[in-house]
This record gives sequence, C-alpha cells and structure tokens, in this order.
Amino acid sequence: MGTPIISPWFFYITGLIEPLTTMTVLGLLGALIIGVLAWCTVADEDSSAEEYKNMYNSVGKKCIILSIIFGLLFVFVPSQQTCVQMLIANNITYERLETAGSSIENIYNDIIAIAEKAINSVE
Repeated sequence: MGTPIISPWFFYITGLIEPLTTMTVLGLLGALIIGVLAWCTVADEDSSAEEYKNMYNSVGKKCIILSIIFGLLFVFVPSQQTCVQMLIANNITYERLETAGSSIENIYNDIIAIAEKAINSVE
C-alpha cells in the first residue's frame, strides 16, 4: 500500500483549529467580562481596601492570567490556511521542483506536437 505523502493526522488537527480559535475567543471574552464585573461590583459598593484586595486576589488575578493565556493562544494558533501553506512549504524541495519542471516541459512539448499535427492535417 505504501506510506501516505501527507499524514491523515494533519487533516484531523487542522480540523480542530477553528473550534480551538472559537473557544479561545470565548474564553478571552469570558475572563474579561468576569474581571470587569468583579471590579464594577467592588467599585460600586463602599468597599474597604481589604475587601477590594480580597476581590482582586480571588478573582482579579485569575481573570488577568486567563486573559493573557487566551490572548496568547489567539495570537499564536495558526489558521487552517496557514497550516496548509506550512505543509506545502515543507514538502517543496528543489528536487521536486526540477521533476515537476521537466514533467511540465514534456507535457508542453506534447501539446505543441499535437497542435502542429492538427494544423498540418487541416491544411
């Protein structure tokens, strides 16, 4: 049967990119909204510095850390198109280009020969 040129796992993983991106955006928005709501809750009340510090330590730090993680994931996870481009770039070599070039040249010569025969047969 032979070894596949492209691993089937590549298609599986690239299929997971869009849901991962969606989950990353939702996680980022959720962390930011929860952080803002927690801050607004403490800011609206006449809270002491101790209550504000407790809220920041329990909710604020977690929201900031999650926002940073989700933001970095959103920036560094490539799109499906980028993954396909990386696969193509990984598989193009000078040897393969030379082989493809000679094949294209042979096809071009065959087409010209067929066209010349057709022109000569019409005359």
